Amino acid sequence: MKKSIVLIIFLPLILFSAENDSVKVWKPNPALAAGLSLAIPGAGQIYNRSYFKAPIAIGLEGYAIWRSISANSEMNDAENRGKHYPPSSEEFEIAKSDWKSARETRNIHLWVLVGAVLLSTIDAYVDAHLYGWEKEMADPIEPKRTSLEFSPYLDSTGNIGLALTLNF
Repeated sequence: MKKSIVLIIFLPLILFSAENDSVKVWKPNPALAAGLSLAIPGAGQIYNRSYFKAPIAIGLEGYAIWRSISANSEMNDAENRGKHYPPSSEEFEIAKSDWKSARETRNIHLWVLVGAVLLSTIDAYVDAHLYGWEKEMADPIEPKRTSLEFSPYLDSTGNIGLALTLNF
């Protein structure tokens, strides 16, 4: 009870004091962003203040977890069904086929989960590293005009020719 009262009193003070500090500019720590993204889906994106990316990371990782758990449950059900039939029966072969299919689905979605976690972690790390980069950019370099000129010329032997001049 005392901890919650202390938290209720001091949390607004901490938040308001952080907002009033206009001298210090916040810049995210890339390692912390990557660690948060590894630990909790979407946490690294929220830490980086990329709020529109967080639901994508949460959704993709959540979908992969849900499908993996669902396929694992189907695999267990098929295994339990197969135990009730003799190994040479048709029902056993159907249960065995269902088990293999569910195992393949589970493994695919576990790999999707690994990929989604890695993608989310890399995104959080790079996003934190490049935070505020567009503000630090200098004025863009203006390209020079390219010109192409054809001009007649006369060489020392009296031959007439055409010169091509290309300026970048």
